[in-house]
Amino acid sequence: MRLYLHGLGHFHPSNEITNRFLEELNIGTNDVWILERVGIRSRRTTLPLDYIRSTRNQDVRAAVEAATYSNAEMAEHAANMAIARAGIRAKDIGMVLAGSSASDTTSPAEACNVARRLGLEVPSLDINSACTSFFAIVYLLSLMNPNKLPPFVLVVVSEALTKTVSYLDRAPAVLWGDCAVAGVLSATERGRAEILETTLASSPCGNEKVVVP
Repeated sequence: MRLYLHGLGHFHPSNEITNRFLEELNIGTNDVWILERVGIRSRRTTLPLDYIRSTRNQDVRAAVEAATYSNAEMAEHAANMAIARAGIRAKDIGMVLAGSSASDTTSPAEACNVARRLGLEVPSLDINSACTSFFAIVYLLSLMNPNKLPPFVLVVVSEALTKTVSYLDRAPAVLWGDCAVAGVLSATERGRAEILETTLASSPCGNEKVVVP
């Protein structure tokens, strides 16, 4: 099934973890080492920088409380941008599909948290597939019966992985950042862009390669 893309939105927090900041944590890394291996100069975080300095984020539960934005708050910002760019109103959304590698709540689904912040009473559910969640959601949406879908569906993925990172370990510390992305899609209403085909593949035998408990 073809899908029509009506609007995209994004959001990231203002707190910035630069390579210089990581150097100052004395975890055995520096700007040259990071750029040679991963090519990243900076990443954003929902955590206050002073909190990372003082705690090195050793308590994941405390990190949720310390965060300046929840996953749903980041998602709300991204969703509002996508909705505005689509030229519709929030109340025109008939379904919310969300995903996150590190959701704030298992129940309710993160999609319900987002829908509530947008003032929506619509079917809302999570489809989690780690880094590929957005694409997995679009793929599954393309398999659905267009006649049973609402005119507009909000797809949103909000990731705050820095809350899971130990800033005593340089391996994950240099990689992860926080942001949210959203899209307004439709199976029936023509939009400015058309998704002609989607594919999805996995390699479950490699499941031990990247593990976030």
